[in-house]
Amino acid sequence: MPKTDRSTPQPDQLWLSRPPCATVAYVRSVNVAVRPPRIEYALLESDGSTLAEVAGDLDHTWWRNFRLLVRREG
Repeated sequence: MPKTDRSTPQPDQLWLSRPPCATVAYVRSVNVAVRPPRIEYALLESDGSTLAEVAGDLDHTWWRNFRLLVRREG
């Protein structure tokens, strides 16, 4: 099983889907004041256009399906 980053997603972060898919989730909002926490995000196409707007529970499936996109230069 891949190592997961269990940090709470933050607005404006990009999260990369895990294989076999290759989409990027742009986090719009996270509400941790409710149980279960709620997340709203946009799934982005490779050119940056929006494939879908999604709202749902921030549960174990988030970290199973996405990992924080870390930009590296060099």
